[in-house]
Amino acid sequence: MHITSGGGVAQTSLWTSGFTRGKIEVCLLRVPLVNPDAEAASGPPGPPRRSGKRREPRVLISCLPRMFSDERNARIDHYDTLDLAGLLVLERHSPRDVDLLVSIGRHYLKQHQFDRCHDYYSRALAVDPDDGWTHLFMGNLCYGLSCYDEAAAYFRNAIELLPEVACPHWCLADVYDKQGYWERTEHHYRRAVEVDPTDTKSKQKLEDWLADNRSARQNS
Repeated sequence: MHITSGGGVAQTSLWTSGFTRGKIEVCLLRVPLVNPDAEAASGPPGPPRRSGKRREPRVLISCLPRMFSDERNARIDHYDTLDLAGLLVLERHSPRDVDLLVSIGRHYLKQHQFDRCHDYYSRALAVDPDDGWTHLFMGNLCYGLSCYDEAAAYFRNAIELLPEVACPHWCLADVYDKQGYWERTEHHYRRAVEVDPTDTKSKQKLEDWLADNRSARQNS
């Protein structure tokens, strides 16, 4: 069992029990898609092939643009100054604040309390299923736990909900790279650059991936 954020006792989640057995059963959860046909638009995945280099999970907070209202930006900035205890106090008064729920989830992620992180991200999505940034953070959580199919689904949702943001595309490309789907990987790295040509992260990821592929093919 584990203690819930409200202080009560709950049964161990599938996430935690699966993790302790060496199999993360959250990978079995079905992710609702914003656009079920989005994956087909990327073309066939092709046969899986080994990628040239192993990449570590990224820190998504670095790709958050200042695209929100001044009020929302100020609220997020305030949450970033608080520790977990302070955020949990605020939750008692604002249990449906999406940015607050995501901030709490991020704190649990840093502590490797993945089940609680998942719970808070899920609550945020229940409040606002169309918040693309929450889909992005949930995808990053799944990616970090090697739940690649689920991560891809959340990143595709983020692409649908944040059409002018490059980050969801290169996040999805990272997933396809892990799965060995090179055609889709290249497609989404290039789409990230097309969506935002000024984003240096997207350009660097595409350049690195192309260089890795050239090296891998020369050595094969």
